[in-house]
Amino acid sequence: MDTTMSSQEKSCQVMRSADVVAQIRYLESRQATPLVHDPYAHLFISDEGDYLLQCALEKHPYFVKYLMVRERYFDLQLENVFLDQICQQLVILGSGNDMRALRLGFLKKHKIFEVDFSEQIQSKQSILKKVFGKVPQQVVYVEDDVTRPGLVGRLQQAGFDPGKRAVFLLQGLLYYLTPPGVDTLFEELMQIPEQGNVVLLDQITPDMGKEDLYPEDVQTYLLTQGYAISDSRLLGDLTQYYYHKKNDTRWWVISAVR
Repeated sequence: MDTTMSSQEKSCQVMRSADVVAQIRYLESRQATPLVHDPYAHLFISDEGDYLLQCALEKHPYFVKYLMVRERYFDLQLENVFLDQICQQLVILGSGNDMRALRLGFLKKHKIFEVDFSEQIQSKQSILKKVFGKVPQQVVYVEDDVTRPGLVGRLQQAGFDPGKRAVFLLQGLLYYLTPPGVDTLFEELMQIPEQGNVVLLDQITPDMGKEDLYPEDVQTYLLTQGYAISDSRLLGDLTQYYYHKKNDTRWWVISAVR
């Protein structure tokens, strides 16, 4: 994100991105054999989200398939971690319109913390309450900026247990943050004493055309932060696997443990 942006401007940008991703999940779910099925995505679709998606596709035609294989990758990683009882709680940083709490059955017995700007959290809660009359019981909503120092302390105040292993999901997050914001976030995660915490993230690479990309070499960055890479894939390779069509653009999805 641009460092000159106000918090409100950052929040609006993130909300627009969340709407686009929901639009993609909705369209994928309508396919005969969807790679990801999200029966709740339709709650968040909008004309603006559809317009922004079309704009993105004009520039990046592979965008939809990449985001779907990314979603699928993280779903499978979460399934492995929670079904094997490696971790007991999930923290979704920059949660947007994520509906894994409801659409992934294996998560329903685990505490989930969704962290995002106040406007995003309140908008999502309003929609869920209007449709279901309540929000998911196992979800704790934390209205916060993930780059603000003290995040872990505020998570603990919300009920996060640092003595239990956790998964931190950073889907579609790093490339919206400033370099100081990325560093602050990982400094926070390093404060958690429990060993075995898992981080799932994706990061684009310089050939995507983003200026001031940080970190450019995300795997080396994770190693310097004390993480071991347990799995890493290129979305282009996964697209070839699932859709039998590969794009040369690079985009990493990674699972790491500390």
